[in-house]
Amino acid sequence: MRGKMIGPIALICVFAFAQDFHGQVKYLPDYIGKAHRLVFRGPQMFEDRFGLSAAEIEALHHTMQQVADFLLAQPALNPPRGFMTKGDMQIIDSSLCPKGPCRDVPIPGWVHMIFYECWEQNGKPMCGGEYGNSVGIYINDPEALVLHNAFRASPDAFRDVTGPTVLLQPNRYGKIQGAALYGYAHGNDLCLVLTRSSKPLFLPLPQETYLSTLIQYWEKEEAKLVGDSQKKNPYASDDTYQEWLAGREERVKQSKGFCELLRKGGDPKVADECLRDAEKREEETGKNLKMMNETAKKSEAQVAVGMSKGLQDMRSLLARLKARQASMTPAERQAQAHWNEDLRSPDDPKGWPLAMVNPEIIDRSLPRTAVQIIEVFFESDVAWDPLENPHLEHADARGLYKLEQTSNWAALRELLAK
Repeated sequence: MRGKMIGPIALICVFAFAQDFHGQVKYLPDYIGKAHRLVFRGPQMFEDRFGLSAAEIEALHHTMQQVADFLLAQPALNPPRGFMTKGDMQIIDSSLCPKGPCRDVPIPGWVHMIFYECWEQNGKPMCGGEYGNSVGIYINDPEALVLHNAFRASPDAFRDVTGPTVLLQPNRYGKIQGAALYGYAHGNDLCLVLTRSSKPLFLPLPQETYLSTLIQYWEKEEAKLVGDSQKKNPYASDDTYQEWLAGREERVKQSKGFCELLRKGGDPKVADECLRDAEKREEETGKNLKMMNETAKKSEAQVAVGMSKGLQDMRSLLARLKARQASMTPAERQAQAHWNEDLRSPDDPKGWPLAMVNPEIIDRSLPRTAVQIIEVFFESDVAWDPLENPHLEHADARGLYKLEQTSNWAALRELLAK
């Protein structure tokens, strides 16, 4: 067992959701569903970034079609009992080249198949609804594993920092037909990894590298905070109120002119009311603007105090990080970093070991369309093992598990040689 039991509250929520949309649910575990062919969505927004030729697009299309055909040929989908599948395939962004242009990196692709459960509605079979079970196959993106945030030590914090992506070291459960099987640091989804290179996909992240990443990140945050602290609220300036006062005479003149036109039109009462309304608006606008001015000044003063405190704390943290880095011995610098809200010592049981993708896993001398790495993600919203819960519903999750266990992954590995 891989710790795959769903909580009772989650089961209640899943069942309540299904009942809400389908009434009294009668699942059809033996109904023969359909495995639809996957749709190719094309390069679209990434065509310019990669500078793809027509021949390269065709080659990638052919590779992804081979992956799609491989999935559709597996025993789990012949036939799909109690569920149906749909999906698509497309060229995607590259973690090796986040900003472009990308002329010297393998071109990545994604083949995605979604599993939809079948049930009976009004006496007829129905397959569909919200999906939570799928298989996604990433081609030529060594950091696809990191895209799934359960592995990322800080999902968004280091996106603007140069250097290796920091990730929690994945659990390795073993192998399936020679392919390494990894589990999420937090959760139940699995990832099967096939690589052309014999080099390891993950390397331990040295403590010095992690500290350098932290320092670089906080230095950028410090610069942002300094910039924000120099921005002024226009309503907090006396100039805004004084400019309004300076235009008072012209505004009054225009209002009187308009109201006098009404008087000349033969309606003195409306003209007098027009003048009173203009004066009232002018007075209220002045009061409101003055109040906004005073409130903005107080707010700006409070924000300034908060930013000053935040800047002090940030600079204090940076000083501690730099001091810690400077005091490290050579052995400590190269030791694997461990993390739990902060850098932990390697012997701290609360620390999670950190890793990075091996930069040498990709051979840039090969053609850009050559398949160098395949990562197969099995994602399920039902965390269970059918061997231990054979009577549980959710044929879509059962089909996904069967796909993982019975597919001929050795055949998929043959694409790595091309």
